[in-house]
Amino acid sequence: MVNAVNQAEAGSCILSRDETVNYICMVLKGKVAAKGNGINLPLGAGSFLGISDYYIGQYQCDYVA
Repeated sequence: MVNAVNQAEAGSCILSRDETVNYICMVLKGKVAAKGNGINLPLGAGSFLGISDYYIGQYQCDYVA
């Protein structure tokens, strides 16, 4: 959904690696993990998801709630 506030269940994949970048998201509350290539980076409120992936055209990791 575009221009909306959405909630994700813990453990659910919000954006998937290798998919075409269709959305850039912002974490408003809680935490999201950027997982891939041996990385498990926690991202908190105020973090943007997919912003650096936009230039490549595909998500480079899984973003998991």
